[in-house]
Amino acid sequence: MKKLFTAFFLMLCVSGAMWGQTFMIDPATVQTPADPSETDVEAHVDITNLTSDDVVIGWERLTIEIGQGCETQVCDFNACYAAWIDSKQFILPGDTTGQIIMHFLNNTGIECCGIIHLKLTNQSNTGMVDTLTAVYLFNSCSSSTGNPLPEANVKLYPNPTVDYIQLENADAVGYIRVYDMKGELVSYLHATPNHQYNVSSYPAGRYILALEDENGDVFQAMEVVKN
Repeated sequence: MKKLFTAFFLMLCVSGAMWGQTFMIDPATVQTPADPSETDVEAHVDITNLTSDDVVIGWERLTIEIGQGCETQVCDFNACYAAWIDSKQFILPGDTTGQIIMHFLNNTGIECCGIIHLKLTNQSNTGMVDTLTAVYLFNSCSSSTGNPLPEANVKLYPNPTVDYIQLENADAVGYIRVYDMKGELVSYLHATPNHQYNVSSYPAGRYILALEDENGDVFQAMEVVKN
């Protein structure tokens, strides 16, 4: 059974490379609790080269929002960079899996939350755009009611989309903040009974959804692509 699973995984990797995807990341969204007393909390994303050739991966960090006094820094295959560095590149060897680490730094000792977007692009692939993204939610903010925040298990489809988005497992969603790739708030939506939302008027591009419960506390963040 193990050999069968390995063969199936390798077949998926080869298929991805044939269709132009040369690397993969897992997971694409990271929800990380961060106690205010912890000065450095790490979140990891695995990155895998699906080819046998070395590739150059460039990364770009976008801070969607972050609490005052807190910051993040990125560690890739080469080094850990200062908090003010938003983009770099590194070589990902062929047939290799490693980690991209996002550090959430809080030297204030008080509650602080952040939503971070990380774009990863194979800069060696000149034949097509080969880009993947990850969204990080660092949450040391307690619920305004003192109760635990809802579980981050909301699903979104279709993605990419053209006309609408549908949320599943979304009973806890009260409001949705929609951010563009400049980190600007473009919409603040009230939850609908069927959790379906019309996005046909949005310009094509990538957007970050910050899901709030009915008390306005963010408990999950995700990306949607509007075609």
